[in-house]
Amino acid sequence: MQKPQTPQLLTNEKGFTLFEMIIVIIIIGLISAFLTINYITATTRGRDVQRKSDVKQIRTAIEVYRIDHGYYPSTIYQGNCSQTSSLTDDTPPLNVTPVVYMQKIPCDPSGSNYYNAGKYYYNPSPAPPSQPDSYTLTSCLENSKDSQGTSTTENPNRETGTPECKTSHYYKLSNAP
Repeated sequence: MQKPQTPQLLTNEKGFTLFEMIIVIIIIGLISAFLTINYITATTRGRDVQRKSDVKQIRTAIEVYRIDHGYYPSTIYQGNCSQTSSLTDDTPPLNVTPVVYMQKIPCDPSGSNYYNAGKYYYNPSPAPPSQPDSYTLTSCLENSKDSQGTSTTENPNRETGTPECKTSHYYKLSNAP
């Protein structure tokens, strides 16, 4: 007489346990979170580098303008950033093509919903209608740890009714004493 066979439990089956699957999912989640944070940090720093480069280019254009005119322009943007603004000779002689100091004044890489409606803040001094002899150019930096920025608790430079700088960390260029 043969002994009846008992069904074998899953001892010979190959596969993963629920615990192993949960551990793998947790590891993948941690790696994804780490990579996402690094990506966000890199894009923030990239936009800040662009802001600093833009402000330096604007400074160069207004310095050349001052060399030609003896004073700084009273404004650099005509309208909002969605419109193309260029820095040109505001009072050329008759029958003379105006000098273009900057073909397009750059806007903030984060767009018009960012600090000062996407425009870099230009503050000539003394204020128009006088002929300005100094200026301050300001951009809001997203990275509050940027060593080239200045932190302040007040929001010093922006047009009324435009978004504030959320980090209170600014990049400023000025020729004021």
